[in-house]
Amino acid sequence: MVINMEESSRYFDDGQDIASICGTDTHKILRTIAARYIGQNPPHPFGFHVYHKDGFLCRPDGRFDLTLKEKQKEAKFGEITYLCAKFWKADSGSQPFLLSCYGPVDIYINGKQGYRSTVREDVNVAIQKTVDLNYEAGWNLLVIKCTNTASGYGCIFGTADPRWNWVSFQSPFEERAGQLGFVYSESLEDGKELDSKVISISMDASEETTDITWYPKREWEEGKRSLHSLERIYGIRMGVTACGWSSVKQTIGDHSNVRIRLKSYGMSEVYLDGTKILSSDQNSCIECDLPYGSHSVLVTCKCTSNEKWGYSLEIVTEEEQPLIFELPCNLQGTKDPWLYLGTLERFDTDALGTNMLYQLYGVDNKVYWQVDEPNSYVRPVLENQLFGRWNYPLGVTLYGLMATSRILESDEILQYVTAHIRECVSLYEYSVWDAEQYGYPEINNQLVELKMLDDCGSFGSAMLELGDTSLQHFTMPIAEKIANHMTHLQERKQNGAFYRRCPGHYMENTLWVDDLYMSVPFLCRYYQISGNADHLEDAVNQYVQFKKYLFIPEYKVMSHVYDFKYNTDTKLPWGRGNGWCFFSLSELLAVLPREHERYSQLLEFFTELAEGYLASQGSEGLWHQLLTHPDSYEESSCTAMFVYALCRGVRYGWLKNDILRKAIDAIHKGWEGLTRKSIDRQGNVHGICGGSAYSFTSNYYKNELLWITNDPHGIGIVLLAGIETQKIKAYLRNEREQM
Repeated sequence: MVINMEESSRYFDDGQDIASICGTDTHKILRTIAARYIGQNPPHPFGFHVYHKDGFLCRPDGRFDLTLKEKQKEAKFGEITYLCAKFWKADSGSQPFLLSCYGPVDIYINGKQGYRSTVREDVNVAIQKTVDLNYEAGWNLLVIKCTNTASGYGCIFGTADPRWNWVSFQSPFEERAGQLGFVYSESLEDGKELDSKVISISMDASEETTDITWYPKREWEEGKRSLHSLERIYGIRMGVTACGWSSVKQTIGDHSNVRIRLKSYGMSEVYLDGTKILSSDQNSCIECDLPYGSHSVLVTCKCTSNEKWGYSLEIVTEEEQPLIFELPCNLQGTKDPWLYLGTLERFDTDALGTNMLYQLYGVDNKVYWQVDEPNSYVRPVLENQLFGRWNYPLGVTLYGLMATSRILESDEILQYVTAHIRECVSLYEYSVWDAEQYGYPEINNQLVELKMLDDCGSFGSAMLELGDTSLQHFTMPIAEKIANHMTHLQERKQNGAFYRRCPGHYMENTLWVDDLYMSVPFLCRYYQISGNADHLEDAVNQYVQFKKYLFIPEYKVMSHVYDFKYNTDTKLPWGRGNGWCFFSLSELLAVLPREHERYSQLLEFFTELAEGYLASQGSEGLWHQLLTHPDSYEESSCTAMFVYALCRGVRYGWLKNDILRKAIDAIHKGWEGLTRKSIDRQGNVHGICGGSAYSFTSNYYKNELLWITNDPHGIGIVLLAGIETQKIKAYLRNEREQM
């Protein structure tokens, strides 16, 4: 929910603040915020869907190349093809898509025309047109009508910013429910009656109701394939192994005696719940006891003949009633109960004890699961709004939840954080392969694309902070990749300062105060893990250089951005940008040896910033969106970061004398302001500025860059502020007792 500051002088009604019910019990406040977040973003895993390579692949920019010239070679000029897909949105709104046309294009969304290409666009595929489409909450039907002309047939279409706003498109037809990607019609003669019929098809309607042939063609017929013909899927390949995976459900009683019958064309092994129960190269049968419930069934089969390769498997009760095979996982887009994996020089049976969908197989030739249709593969899909996603706001959110789990001694919160990070890192290798196979990855796309510090530093820092040894074989290669990007690939000025080259983009040739958080905490943690002091030196140098570009001495605060195109900073101290700076400097000082040659210089800088921030705190304890503009709205994320860093300045002894006393007072006022003005009884955090661009005008920050309830930029930071406030209370109490 985005709120304009003019619409309300408060974030919520009087008496609904969390302090009115929890008082000063910080533990209860932290627990409420964490529980609200976890409840709203439950730890659901990735979804899995079938994707047909005979459909349309993505380009490296994340857009689908919906070209039809090769697929519709017999089409006449003037004929049309419909491209159809559906996509899900939790709330209604508008999203920009990028369109390039091979020929004329009409776009319809939910039965209404959203865009028609112009004659200039029709004849020049190099033109990229931003198309804003209004979507509804729930499933949305997208129909793209393409006309065949001499210039081309089809279009290039996709979200304008796939790293942040990736959209998973699925088939809209019942027969292909859950199948990823676009379907396309046969070439047809144009007609208004046809338009009205296609653009208003009901969601999940049957293809047959359209009286149109749709592609890619489907070949699966339910109940027709008792023989699992591996040569149909992989061809005859002597000496290699492929496998089939399914499950059966025993519902007769606690235990039941069953017969397992195998007919093998090759050397086959049958595994039940990961245990090998049968090995044969011909017809075989065994009896075994099968407990109540669902059971994983996996058959490996080595090709030993130039004539036939495959197997059939049957499991029956004593009464000769066959048990029904079912999909072994939550896979959408197929009615076949079996998945297939091949081909492999050998099958690693050690992998049977793990989640078999969470890894690639093979050594030199990586392979993944597929179904028994031509070029039809399984792909993991991120279907959650936040859980399992990799981006920088979630990095600081997970950092806050981690710290909360420790102070509350809550295994439940820690398990949630671990599950989120595990979901990302365990499929990282797959996500890189996914991008190679399909043009652009469905998951972890920011980490895979890895263009800038936003894509890696914050979440990478949280990943290292977790320190879960059971995940090290996943996390350390990723950490090394991030460190390599920062050290060797990220754009820098000659003095080593990180900046954003971004040619052709609005932020071309700029340096952002935000990037201190996107880099320094990770560099500090990677230094601690690797022992390589070069990473610590890099972090130190960032602060030395960024101060030269962004420090506003008359206010002792930081400007948001330095624009090298105009050789000036914006001269606008955005609240959260300053929060990133102060927060991250406290992280650096906490690990920087006091004998370091730059320690006193950075400590002096910390003190200067503290003076500037203390002078700009609002009367009710909160800091403003623009620190030097008290008419801008009170902003929660920067308030939380100032409280956090000031607490550390007190506890670590970085602040002295008068500024120490002012800092202690500001900490209490700041936390009280958050609990009375920003956090409601349900643990919702209000007043969090959304993700920003930059501007040289204050109007952008005040009236366009508005606040959002429960935006992930602020939740973890508020938790960290509460934790540090709790620590400062204990610290001051101990100080008094020792006097």
